[in-house]
Amino acid sequence: MHILFVVPYPPSLVRTRSFNLIRQLAARRHRVVVATLWSNERERTEVEALRQECDEVHAVGLPAWRSMVNCARALPGARARS
Repeated sequence: MHILFVVPYPPSLVRTRSFNLIRQLAARRHRVVVATLWSNERERTEVEALRQECDEVHAVGLPAWRSMVNCARALPGARARS
């Protein structure tokens, strides 16, 4: 089976649920492709370690300032979004 695993942070030994799920799926010979974001060097290193566990990893850097802007834009404003 081909599985696309989309997660907003790099799965690692610290974030064990998603990391172990990916490992078990790969161990059962499923083709696992992970799409994730990283925001600092520690997470970037975790992405590299994740490459050992699955077929492909697509990781995009998201700076902390951009994450804060995204959160601020989601706050309720003068007009409602639908």
